Amino acid sequence: MVMELKWGETPWDGMSREDLLREVQRMYAAVNAAHSVMNLVSLNQPDHLFWGKEGSGGRALEMTRQIDEPLRERYGDGIHNALLRYALDLLFDGSTYRIGSGWAVCPVCGDMYGRRVDGVSSVGTPCSDHLRKDCSGILRPLEWSDLETAAEDQSSDDFKLKKGMGAIE
Repeated sequence: MVMELKWGETPWDGMSREDLLREVQRMYAAVNAAHSVMNLVSLNQPDHLFWGKEGSGGRALEMTRQIDEPLRERYGDGIHNALLRYALDLLFDGSTYRIGSGWAVCPVCGDMYGRRVDGVSSVGTPCSDHLRKDCSGILRPLEWSDLETAAEDQSSDDFKLKKGMGAIE
């Protein structure tokens, strides 16, 4: 069923602050990806009208640049480390296209592992099959509660797990 919006209403008006934040994160991740792809394609067709100032590709590229560039100037790679590297697994459904890295977390030692080289998820496998031979944990999917930025350490762009969990590689 299609809902009708009145002037001034948005689809996001009834969202909680947390749901709205997740939607903004999803949109930023999509804008960032679209900007990268469009920029790459436009570099291969620099004289095409589509990528010019009057073309829809050029206008779309400029809109995404105006969203992405100020954030990159302000936060550098921190926005990638804090959001795009890990949260894509939680923000998008990766069942059709490989979106994210398929992060799996050990609830015992806190180590995180992405998809194996063959593309298969490590979720459900023993942590001892990976780097920590002495760990008894079984890897589970990444959850929002696992993630927090290193806000206490303003000098670091490193990404950390809550509760003193192990390093992320």
